Amino acid sequence: MVPKPQRTILGKVSSYAEEAAAYMRRRRITRTPFARVHYRGGRSAIAADVYPDLAQFWDDLAAAYAAEIKELHALGCRYLQLDDTSLAYINDPVQREHIKDIGGDPLHQHETYIATINKALAVEQLLWQLRAARKG
Repeated sequence: MVPKPQRTILGKVSSYAEEAAAYMRRRRITRTPFARVHYRGGRSAIAADVYPDLAQFWDDLAAAYAAEIKELHALGCRYLQLDDTSLAYINDPVQREHIKDIGGDPLHQHETYIATINKALAVEQLLWQLRAARKG
């Protein structure tokens, strides 16, 4: 009769994986927001030869975030927080002028940001929060 092992070789790996999955289910993960990619530099920060049409840029950005979010979900993440102060900034007339200066539409830029967020967050059973607080 073969004696029962006291520990398995992969016991620690399995235990770690279980602990990591439990952590992912109960803890929030914070990610850089979609708008941050655009808000500081605007059109000049996005290669025109790669993205002559910004619609393709936004679709690709949403797809990249969606892939990351789906991976996090597969690992057990059920609560994702996005910290996006740019949506709060848009209420400030000085910031709306900034959006205009970087080639955006100060009255409608937020709609592009929101549409991109919605495309990327189409993952079932994921609680997400958009934190748009602004200091000052």
